[in-house]
Amino acid sequence: SNREPILGGDLINISLMFTDIKDFTVLSERLTPDALAQALGRYLEVVTAAIRATGGTVDKFIGDAVMTFWNAPAHHEGHAKLACRAALGCMRAAQQLYASPGWKPLPPLFTRYGLHKATVMVGHFGSPERLSYTALGDGVNVAARLESLCKQYDVASLASEAIVAGARDEFAFRLIDRVAVKGRHEAIRVYELLGTLEEARAKQGVVDR
Repeated sequence: SNREPILGGDLINISLMFTDIKDFTVLSERLTPDALAQALGRYLEVVTAAIRATGGTVDKFIGDAVMTFWNAPAHHEGHAKLACRAALGCMRAAQQLYASPGWKPLPPLFTRYGLHKATVMVGHFGSPERLSYTALGDGVNVAARLESLCKQYDVASLASEAIVAGARDEFAFRLIDRVAVKGRHEAIRVYELLGTLEEARAKQGVVDR
């Protein structure tokens, strides 16, 4: 719009996704800095492509972690579904990368995903000399906590009740637990994202609808 960004933002309902690679520190200790940068670059390239294919905004890279949200700055209907589609797309893209000749001899990596939908402040924050377009608020913290909880339950993804409510007509989820994530007193139900409904029907197991 040919306008300089200004400090501040607006309350917007968005879907968020945090990702992180399991034991990435171990891998970084095995590789030279140059080899590590190349491997991480290839991984982030395919993950970013999967996210952008759903209209997601890549907020930032935090080492090997990625913070993404939907419905800002561009409006997207059904953004909870887009977040689920992106998480599954990232998983498929990463598996294709690990099976490619260019990835050898590196081992396949395991990425955890945290998904949440909430109304948060979205805009430009920081100092007048350096602004960053990002999202702030309790909902952002919940999404990050869900990603870290994946380790406790040994699953690749955890989604909040808000995500399930907005995506259950296209995606299948399995109820994992009712937990009070760190920093919050109120407990929420957390679910594992199993895949699309079609994919879930092809698998055995109990699906929470």
